[in-house]
Amino acid sequence: MSSDGVAADELELPIKRTTGETMEERLTANAYHNILPARYLRKNADGEAIEDPEELFDRVARNVALAEAVFEAEKQGVEITVTPDQLKPDHPRRDELAEDVFGAGVTADDEAETTLTAHNVNKFAYDTVVPELPDSVRDHVEATADRFRDGMESLSFMPNSPTLMNAGDELQQLSACFVDSPGDDITDIHQTAKEAAEVFQSGGGMGYAFWKLRPYGDSVGSTGGIASGPI
Repeated sequence: MSSDGVAADELELPIKRTTGETMEERLTANAYHNILPARYLRKNADGEAIEDPEELFDRVARNVALAEAVFEAEKQGVEITVTPDQLKPDHPRRDELAEDVFGAGVTADDEAETTLTAHNVNKFAYDTVVPELPDSVRDHVEATADRFRDGMESLSFMPNSPTLMNAGDELQQLSACFVDSPGDDITDIHQTAKEAAEVFQSGGGMGYAFWKLRPYGDSVGSTGGIASGPI
């Protein structure tokens, strides 16, 4: 008997469905029809959803699995090369991506070539890279995408919110949390504020460790005043 006078066999636990033939059956109605469309599904310029929950998990799985092309190729001793036409086709600034990956002056329409690496793989799309991979590498990448998708669809694994929101998008921010520790210097403090703004813009969050700053009331030699603390 609880403190409210309700017997244990009368208590109802929140529903957490994990069985069903479809995603809609496995998720609660609130999750499928409200939470996912409001927070996680891709939207167009008018704020209208342009993917459904099934496509959301497919997008995330393929984007995460694409990185395996780099590591599996290294494991097999294979070099994977890419060209500008394989850059993300829906990126609004493909020429900037081309310069970043292939060098100054190169546009998305130019002929160029470079090695696919852990530093540039996030600039490319699954659909443009994976079909061109050697069979053994492609099989591994596709199997990884399948396992990742199955884990999400069965609710046995779920990545963090930035991964669900941003995988495959322009800024490709998959990390939720960052920590910055500004030094006891006004320039470094404001540089930290700038870096935090850039993290927020990309879809991440920032935590601060102010342990390096002098405490409130400590003397400030350059002005003869006292420190006001981190705020």
